[in-house]
Amino acid sequence: MTRLNEKVRQEKGDIPPLKMRVGIHTGPVVVGTLGNDLRVEFKAVGDTVNLASRMESLAEPGTTYVSDDTFKLTEGLFRFEALGEKEIKGKEKPLKVYQVIAPSSRRTRFDVSAERGLTPFVGRERELELLLDGFERSKEGRGQAISIISDAGIGKSRLLYEFRKAVTNQGYGSLPHVGEA
Repeated sequence: MTRLNEKVRQEKGDIPPLKMRVGIHTGPVVVGTLGNDLRVEFKAVGDTVNLASRMESLAEPGTTYVSDDTFKLTEGLFRFEALGEKEIKGKEKPLKVYQVIAPSSRRTRFDVSAERGLTPFVGRERELELLLDGFERSKEGRGQAISIISDAGIGKSRLLYEFRKAVTNQGYGSLPHVGEA
């Protein structure tokens, strides 16, 4: 919106800026078609949608408000201001609300986890050994290509983190060619 307002200001002169407000809540929704023969709409419905709408209604123009559930999932990826507990229509108890301030400098959930502190590295010692062996062969001039493929959440990022750490500790500095696709 800031870029759009700047562009409009340059093209049209000094007119009031456009502002929008955003509300976000995270949770399950029911998605489907609603209506009758005359008018059918594709909609998402349920408590999650309603609470997101309530967050949007609370937000000041030009801001984004999120629920505690969304905050917990994105903490570390964005900077937030805690706004305290707010009365929400349709809810028995007040709910915690946060305002999104800006994106964080951290790039991934793994970066956030690493900053908080990682659990001990167990169960992937053999895979780490294979990576280090491949690295040693590449230093000897024998080209190497290694693919790391598995389901989400199985530890690929952690394995690469431990590999980078091991190689750096061996005195090879940073690895510009090692990374995730």
